[in-house]
Amino acid sequence: MKRIIDIILVIFILCTVSVALFSCGSDETENLNKDETKYLNNDDLFFASGCDFTLIENYFKENGNEGDEKYIISGTRGQTAYSITYSSPYKQMEVISAYSTKESLLGIAYEYTYCGAIQINLNESLTKAKYVGQYDHQALDVYSGAISYYTAGFTFKDVKYISLTDVTDYKNISCSGEITSASNRRLANKHFNKDEIGSKCYERIEECLVALDNLFKSIDENYKIANKYIDPTKCNHVSVTNKGLPPTCLEDGLTDGEHCKICNIVLAEKKSIPARGHNSVVISGYSATCTENGLTDGEECSTCGTVITEQSEIPAGHNYVNRECVACHKLEPSQGLTFTSAYLDGYGSCYGVSGIGSCTDSLLVIPDTYNDLPVRVISNEAFKGNNLIEKVVMTDNITHIGKLAFYECKNLNNIILSQSLDSIGSDAFYDTGIYNNTSNWNNGVLYIDNYLIKATKELTGDYEVKNGTVLISDSAFFLCENLSAVILPDSVLYINASAFSFCKSLVLVEMSRNILEIEEYAFNRCGISDIYIPKTIKFIGYNAFTSQLQSVSYEGTVSDWHQINIKNRFYNCQIICSNGII
Repeated sequence: MKRIIDIILVIFILCTVSVALFSCGSDETENLNKDETKYLNNDDLFFASGCDFTLIENYFKENGNEGDEKYIISGTRGQTAYSITYSSPYKQMEVISAYSTKESLLGIAYEYTYCGAIQINLNESLTKAKYVGQYDHQALDVYSGAISYYTAGFTFKDVKYISLTDVTDYKNISCSGEITSASNRRLANKHFNKDEIGSKCYERIEECLVALDNLFKSIDENYKIANKYIDPTKCNHVSVTNKGLPPTCLEDGLTDGEHCKICNIVLAEKKSIPARGHNSVVISGYSATCTENGLTDGEECSTCGTVITEQSEIPAGHNYVNRECVACHKLEPSQGLTFTSAYLDGYGSCYGVSGIGSCTDSLLVIPDTYNDLPVRVISNEAFKGNNLIEKVVMTDNITHIGKLAFYECKNLNNIILSQSLDSIGSDAFYDTGIYNNTSNWNNGVLYIDNYLIKATKELTGDYEVKNGTVLISDSAFFLCENLSAVILPDSVLYINASAFSFCKSLVLVEMSRNILEIEEYAFNRCGISDIYIPKTIKFIGYNAFTSQLQSVSYEGTVSDWHQINIKNRFYNCQIICSNGII
């Protein structure tokens, strides 16, 4: 842990760099009185280009931190930290650049620090400078607190250059490196790559050179260094790139320029690069659906991301044609119908459609609700004699269709009934297009969906109701005097009023085992003497059975029988229950 604290302390000291260290002066040489200009020969190029010691010392005294006859200027930019030390007695400068990075993996925290340094005496040939580097690698197990580290030292040799800071000046760099200390030498050797680590340490030396260049521009702006220049006519120019700017979509750019680092003369002017203009690409939108909004196409620049054309929202919505959406086939409820309030046992308050009102639809769509209450009834004679209606669609809220509801709707050829119906009134569909189409009749019986609507009076003998039938409508077999037996499938739940009334020859009924309701006069004036009734029965209406009935075989118990809502009077009739006779 002490090792980590030491590294953090070093980085902290390095990270207090003065903003002035990185401030750059103009690349242009100011106009000077030629009599004041003192030129140097190429052979006189010493460190700091002949800068007076007094200028350097004064700068460090004013801007640096003093200690042990040394002055330190330090600071940071990004993750790279710098420190420049000037030793007054020895006229020596040392520049250090450090870069530290951290990462964690599988519960281990790693820290890597790469340092590069230059040591040189003022007014001494640059060839005598010393270039060194150091690499610290630490690993801390955050669970156990165990620390491992190693330190590698590097010396860079054969450094050759032309000027002070241009990285491209260096040729044939070589380095020697070794592990100087390690808590686990075997592990350190495993991870030690001299070339790779040496290369990264050398990158720090490049940062040292940049720091020095900025330092001397701070000491004497425009890099004049005590008004001493190389005569441009005698200078072996050392080109330094003045970085240009790339053009953007809307703003012009500049090419790179060049100036001489030694005499500061401009070698290549920057030139304007025209703006590129936006590179428009389409942002694809998508169509709206019946229930979800869509978006129009838009445009944006693929280079800078500027939105050229905004995308607009396309509202969702159904496209109704004759009350039917052409896309999803959802139906729009008809408008203008008249309603009346109602109350149904088992359902409570509701509404019934009482008339056509102002509606002129050929496709009549019964709404689910009215005034926030369900619509459950089609009232008696609600649409009687309407010849505009060609098709009717009901929601499953509808439970009752009154008598003569669609009587004489001669153009009504198609109807989708509610699947919740428990009663259909007499002649509800009489003289409609459906009723008058002989292809809709099956052996003298009219079915609509799974509802038995009507049987012709000519029906004779035994009749087996079609399997899947749920309801026998009001007066369906009324006056079928030659009907002798009827077989009801177990799918039948409701036998409406007068369904088999006045079927004088009807002596046998094979009852559905799932029947729920037998309404008033259902089997009145028939020849039935005995009948089976299942335990599922909930309601038996007034005069539901003929007075000739002598016995009822009931599937449930005596107690169960007394729980049934019974309006019929069973005179001189035995009720044979599973546990006794009533």
